[in-house]
Amino acid sequence: MKRFPLPALTAAVVCLSLPMVAVAQNAAPPAAPGLTTTAPAKAAAPAGTDVVGSVYDTKVTWDDLFTYIQRTNPTEFDAFISQTLGPYVAGQLLGPNASPTVTITKDEAFQQLRSNPPPAMGEVLESLLERDMVETAAKRANIVITPAQVKAIVSERLAAMRKGGQIPPGVTDEQFLAQQHLTEAKLESLFKPVAELTALLDQHIAQLQGHPIGPSDFLQASHILIPVAALGPNPTAAAKQKDAEALAKIQTIRKEIVSGKMTFAAAAAKYGTDSTKAHGGDLGVFMRGMMTPSFDKAVFSLKKGVVSEPVRSHYGYHLILVTKLGDELTHDQRTTALRQRENLIIGQFNEELQKQAKLVNTLQKNMPAPPLQQDSN
Repeated sequence: MKRFPLPALTAAVVCLSLPMVAVAQNAAPPAAPGLTTTAPAKAAAPAGTDVVGSVYDTKVTWDDLFTYIQRTNPTEFDAFISQTLGPYVAGQLLGPNASPTVTITKDEAFQQLRSNPPPAMGEVLESLLERDMVETAAKRANIVITPAQVKAIVSERLAAMRKGGQIPPGVTDEQFLAQQHLTEAKLESLFKPVAELTALLDQHIAQLQGHPIGPSDFLQASHILIPVAALGPNPTAAAKQKDAEALAKIQTIRKEIVSGKMTFAAAAAKYGTDSTKAHGGDLGVFMRGMMTPSFDKAVFSLKKGVVSEPVRSHYGYHLILVTKLGDELTHDQRTTALRQRENLIIGQFNEELQKQAKLVNTLQKNMPAPPLQQDSN
């Protein structure tokens, strides 16, 4: 049984590593609701070239962006200046009207950065705008994030990084965070938006399924699949014949299991047609809404230990056996499945949220498209 592929997701939620840009510990309050900026509060900027983006109708200016990068990641800001001034200085020294020396003021350097921003600046601005968007959306949804929730998100990310080998053995979480120059205050600032977005996603999932998320929304189950192409609106006689043969085969397998001739796991190993056959058909732990609709509806209506009747999906015919109910699973197992469910919807959810927030990033909009890569084969 295949699950839906994980789409490309908002990095802060999906990435197992810590977010790339740290936030200043003592950042100044926002200039306006929904605007995360480390610059002092000021009136909204007039429309024009000074505005680089907006979210929920709150404008973000070049000064806002420069101040944000300088205070959150000064090394990155220095790199942006170097990337921009390199070609400019080379042109002054080596161009048609070459000069033996080049003098440039701070204002001129910043103007060059405005005129020729590196592509990565558009990504930093996108991160800033998305943080503002999530913060405002959370407020509108009456979501309040506690320090305990932030700590839980941090612990979860650190555990995943340790499992993935990104934290060396023998290095404690505290030592690793110190190496990254991440204080408790910085972690709070970094991961509060992650916690807010996670809460928004969970609220959306609850709305999709029509009830609050609970243990009954999780299962562990096994299956046996006999693949056959889905019948179209006008199936041929040959297609109908193949479908009937697949159905007859799955019914025969079910009789063998129900009669006690063989266990479900043994039947899966013998008749299974996907990678789960090596594990007795085990699909692992999953959440409601992660499987194809017909499979999802059937599996969450089954009683534990009862072999289902044949279930048709676009993959073919399945037999399903629920092996563990949600309240028999550990908290960590349910959390992992919930994160997978969030991953499945976050791409579309983020797009819709950006539309509602009227998020505009003029830097990314004006960046030239990358060149097409030729197939090496």
